[in-house]
Amino acid sequence: MKNHPKKAGFCFFAFLILISFVPNAEAQVSARAMNPNIGANFLVGARQGTRSSDRGFQFEEAEFSFKSDVDPYFTANMIFSVAEQSPGSYGITPEEVYVDTTSLPGVTLRAGKFYNFFGKQNILHAHIFPFIDAPLISSALFGDGLNLPGISGSTILPTSFFSELTLQALGNAHALAHVRSLFETSDFSTLEIGVSGLSKQAFGLDLTFKYRPTDRGQGRRLNLAGEWMSGQVDGFTQIDLSQGLPVQGFDLYGQFEFISKTYLQYRFDDLISNHQTRHGVLLGYAPSEFSVLRIQGDRSLLKGSNPEYRVMAQANFTIGFHPAHDY
Repeated sequence: MKNHPKKAGFCFFAFLILISFVPNAEAQVSARAMNPNIGANFLVGARQGTRSSDRGFQFEEAEFSFKSDVDPYFTANMIFSVAEQSPGSYGITPEEVYVDTTSLPGVTLRAGKFYNFFGKQNILHAHIFPFIDAPLISSALFGDGLNLPGISGSTILPTSFFSELTLQALGNAHALAHVRSLFETSDFSTLEIGVSGLSKQAFGLDLTFKYRPTDRGQGRRLNLAGEWMSGQVDGFTQIDLSQGLPVQGFDLYGQFEFISKTYLQYRFDDLISNHQTRHGVLLGYAPSEFSVLRIQGDRSLLKGSNPEYRVMAQANFTIGFHPAHDY
C-alpha cells in the first residue's frame, strides 16, 4: 500500500480544526457548577362556597427558587413568590433569601430571611401545604407565615434517638427555640414530637406519626398529625382579643394513600379563642413528584352563626429543580 503524505497531513490539519470547536469537558463541568439550580412552581384553582369571596377561578401563586453552593463554606437559597396583591395587580415577594454554612463541625448556621422554625405548618410553602389552605390557628396566629429575618443555629443533640435543637435570633428582638425528636416505633413507622417557643409570645406543640411500609409503591401509607398553638405576635396575629388573651387552637389531620399515587385526607380545626370549628375532606392524585391534583370540601361553623360550606380544586405543577421536602 502506498503512503499519501499530503492527504495524511490534510486530514490531521482538519482534525485539529475540528477539535478546536469542541468545548472542553472540564470547562463545561466548571461552567455548570457555577450555575444555580433553578425551579418554578405554580398553583391554579377554583372555589365555590357560600361566601362570595369563595367563588370563581384563581391563579393562586407562582414560586421561583434558586439554590447553589457559594463555595466550600456556604450554600445560598432564594425563593420568590408572585401572587395577586389586589384585584388584577400582582407583586413579587422575597419569601426566603438566606445562606447556610456547610463546613462548621456539629452546627449549621443560617442568616437571612426565612420561614422561622415554629412547629410544622409555619415552615411550609403554599405548594406543600397538607391541605389547599392553612389551618385556622396558623392563619390566625401568624397570618401568611412567620418569616422574620435573622440568624439561626441548628445542632443534633447527643441522644440515642434523633433530636435537633434550633435557636433563632429574629427581627424586632424576637428569640425562638425549637426542639424536635424522632422515634422509630417499628421498622416501618416513626413518631416525631416538636416543641416551639417565641419570646414568651407564642408556644406550640406538634406530633407527627408516619407509617411507610415497603410495599413496592402499592400505596397503603398513613400519616397522622396534630399541632396546638397559642399566643399573640405583634404584626402577625390576625385576631385582637380583649385583655391581651392569647389566640389558641389546634388542628388534627390524617392522610391515607389507599392506592398508589392516590390519597384521602381528613382535617379537624378548632380555633378555640374564636369559637370556630371546621371539618375538611381532601382527595388527591399525584401522577409524579412534579404534579398534584386535589379537591377539598369544608364545613366551617362559627359559634352563633350558620355553617358555611366550600369546595376547592387545585392543580399544582413544578418544573426544573425540585428539592426534597422536609420529612
